[in-house]
Amino acid sequence: MICKTILQMEILSHNFYDDSDPYFMDKNGRKFMKPNRYGYNQWINKNYSNYKLSDSIRTADEENINMLLPHQAFIKEFMSLGSPYRGCGIIHGLGSGKTRTAIEISEPYREKGYKIVFISPASLADNMVEELGKWGNDDVKNIKSSVDRKKYLEKTSYTFISSNGTPLNNVLRTRLENCIVIVDEAHNLGSMMANKQNKKATAFYKWLMNVKNCKIIALTGSPIINDPFEIALIANVLRGPMDYETSIVNESSIINYKAVFPEDREEFYNLFINDDNDGIKNELMFKLRITGLFSYFYGVIGTQLPNIEVEEVYVHMSEYQYNMYVKARDYENKIDRMNYNNSNKEDSNIVSTYRNYSRQLSNFVPPPPLEEEVKIYELLIPTYEVSDWSKKQQKDLMSSFENKDDYLRFLEEFDAMDSEDVKAKALSHIPSLVQVQTVKVDKKESGIKMLKSLMTDTSYLRDPEQKFIKYIGTYSPKIKKILVNMKIGNGNKGKIFIYSHYKSYAGIEVLKSIFKRLGYQEINESNINTINFDTIGAKPRYGYFIGGMKNETRHKIKQFFNHPRNIHGELMKIFMGSSAAAEGITLKQVQQVHIMEPYWNNIRIQQVIGRARRLGSHIGLPENEQTVYVYKYYSVFADDQEKIENVTTDIAINNSALKKEKLVNAFLRVIKTSAIDCTLNYAQNSLIEKDYVCYVPSSNKLKHEISWYSNIIDDINSVGQVNYKPVIETNKYIDYPRPYHITIFKKYNQQLYESRDNFVAGTIEKIFGNNIVFNVQSKILNVDDYYKDYYIHFFTQVQHGRIIKSYNASKKIFELNNLDYDKLTDGTKFWVYRTKYIAHIINGTIEKDDQGNIILYDRSALKTENQWIKRFSITISEDEKNAIII
Repeated sequence: MICKTILQMEILSHNFYDDSDPYFMDKNGRKFMKPNRYGYNQWINKNYSNYKLSDSIRTADEENINMLLPHQAFIKEFMSLGSPYRGCGIIHGLGSGKTRTAIEISEPYREKGYKIVFISPASLADNMVEELGKWGNDDVKNIKSSVDRKKYLEKTSYTFISSNGTPLNNVLRTRLENCIVIVDEAHNLGSMMANKQNKKATAFYKWLMNVKNCKIIALTGSPIINDPFEIALIANVLRGPMDYETSIVNESSIINYKAVFPEDREEFYNLFINDDNDGIKNELMFKLRITGLFSYFYGVIGTQLPNIEVEEVYVHMSEYQYNMYVKARDYENKIDRMNYNNSNKEDSNIVSTYRNYSRQLSNFVPPPPLEEEVKIYELLIPTYEVSDWSKKQQKDLMSSFENKDDYLRFLEEFDAMDSEDVKAKALSHIPSLVQVQTVKVDKKESGIKMLKSLMTDTSYLRDPEQKFIKYIGTYSPKIKKILVNMKIGNGNKGKIFIYSHYKSYAGIEVLKSIFKRLGYQEINESNINTINFDTIGAKPRYGYFIGGMKNETRHKIKQFFNHPRNIHGELMKIFMGSSAAAEGITLKQVQQVHIMEPYWNNIRIQQVIGRARRLGSHIGLPENEQTVYVYKYYSVFADDQEKIENVTTDIAINNSALKKEKLVNAFLRVIKTSAIDCTLNYAQNSLIEKDYVCYVPSSNKLKHEISWYSNIIDDINSVGQVNYKPVIETNKYIDYPRPYHITIFKKYNQQLYESRDNFVAGTIEKIFGNNIVFNVQSKILNVDDYYKDYYIHFFTQVQHGRIIKSYNASKKIFELNNLDYDKLTDGTKFWVYRTKYIAHIINGTIEKDDQGNIILYDRSALKTENQWIKRFSITISEDEKNAIII
């Protein structure tokens, strides 16, 4: 595909930053400041000020308006025709309309004849086609059939590429020069590119990076999955090759380019990650180098986002489960030791088990098999990478599917399978890929041989009496606990979503057998097309959304679950999903979410919860039922079981995810506060993210001065070696009624933080229990629990206060911890403010005592002689990050 001919070509992106001119200029004479100038943020805020959001809460009526919202309109203008900026990572949350934003950006280009390359998981391509039918230009809006619309788009302007499904050769044949590239669920692409052991990852990165002239729009709600190196590679792709040279032999080939971040993980970690505390180092350099690359919007804040309550459920293993678990861990440890010992050998093909056996056995241990014949599957393929298979093997696999879309979806799901056994069974119908042999299994077998027999045998599922269900507490205490919570747990009157990474016996497959035995009807490909949603009668039913199903079938099952007649699960009570259901779908009126096992990163878990907790997803339910109760399950040792290791596999995986999350969140904080539109979207983002402050470069620097260089080595030499010293200034201190509530905002050479006031004053109207009903004399936000953990100070004869436990916005009620009735009366005045951040900015003077500590006098803020402590003595901590009250 050729995106646009040379004669038609316009400059889509500029790649040279370090010359003396601080501006790019388009053919119409419009000036665009380069993102490596200190004045860039101010230039954005000034030139796009009409897109600035207010802090008003959107109402239900406003949510139905089809007008383009300011956060979308800004990005459309920022990336419009003539804009020199190559890429933008759009990190927008709930209800923000990411897909529409991408369409609003790209359709003017398509109208001018530019081609669009859409990269996403295969299952999301159809969603893009649907959204184009709503928000696209008239030529696609007028095509009512989604199938016909997609054919038209593929024929005229669109190339759809599955990030994990499209064969690599087909990807690399797609030229991106002079194209508009849209990457949906860009975090998946970042995660894949960061896996440099994967040949496809390196090729994909080079394919996106080695393009001189294009626009790239990357959509995601969470830009990092496992590793901050992922965002480094995404940033490189968005910024593009800088100060490159063109090959003399092939002028389309780029050589000797500069990247915004190191392309080697070890170099990136050495430069930006502090191993001592899993935090960021050289934070200022990181902030400066991502300037202009990311847009951040938390999501639409309104009254229609359901509440959430999360319960972590720790389930003791049964003795039978424990014995099998011990065998699995022995085997996994043996394999991992072999892997470690061979890690330096180039010819080693041993990979880590990733605790795969014990992960599955933590969910469910099959009953011991009788002496009978079972099938054992052995993979014949040389590698999991489909592109490395022989042409015959690839052809055999492709010919087993009815159409290309099903084939691409299978490749994605195959890539996500984390066990050789599961992969082998998925390919068992193709003789050139898998060898199948039948062996006799003796129940007296022990050790790993028995374990592998258990993992393969499914004869218990074919037992017409399903005897294993009677003893489910032995085979899976976890599933037994799920069944109990479904029956008597919070949210039991509503619809239920069950998620498991495993669609086989360790997860959804065994649940299907149990629900059938309990009298539920299964909704599947054999009956979904015969159901009339409007007339079918009530009955206990379950459905599922997993890999290996036709996309049309699983979406129809989802539509049945979401039907207006099924608000409480009258028509279908239970909806189950595997990784295929973790992204890109919306479930309505779900009151219980059961997550069977932890995952290696918490982004996946957040995505799963997000399927059930959407803006407007609980409309139609009574207010007291608009809560999503999330149950997260972990298998743990029983008190009388020998602890063969400190923690079980479930806990180890969760701990690993939490550790990753800490580092990931540190980078996310920097990305959010350095976003192009941080100031523009601040009023909305700060409603939820109360610690949210925007990065603003130093006003002492000339706005045209270069803030970072294309060659990162220049930045390391000029910035990395600077010993920052705190510059103490007036008007940068924050005052609280109690001295240990002081925070200092200080300036480090080029780094200035700003904040805003967030304060409520009112009077008590009524007291009951630990609750007060109140009136306010100042602006108050009508968002439940917004003021949770704030400090409320009462103006009684003896000054005192409490921490707010909860906030009911509609009834104007604060619930407090240990309320003192004798000190409070109706009419008592109070102030509410944040205990760690902002209350009242002091315009006082500063002095130093004999020890060099800072002393602050605040005379203007005093109301009476004895009301507040008048004098504060402050010192800066050794790491210059904290203010210490002396």
